[in-house]
Amino acid sequence: MVYRMMMMMVIIIIVIIIINRGFFLTAIQDQVVVTRNYQKYILKQPDTDELCRRCGKESETIQHITAACEQLATTEYVKRHDGLAKLIH
Repeated sequence: MVYRMMMMMVIIIIVIIIINRGFFLTAIQDQVVVTRNYQKYILKQPDTDELCRRCGKESETIQHITAACEQLATTEYVKRHDGLAKLIH
């Protein structure tokens, strides 16, 4: 019973976040946020360096920015995690 209520709360919170950030999330899903990878391969700007602006180690893609960048892992990912945890608890 408690587990089901917690899961429902998480789903409601996620829906609220999606509604509030709907446009940006849609852009991310469609891969149209202008990352360096997007500039180089979709917009065909050959002189663009595709490496991440923060860590400079991997291609700057949506996936890298949201989950894999070493520079963001110590700050932004923790803030995102803690913010969601505050909403749940």
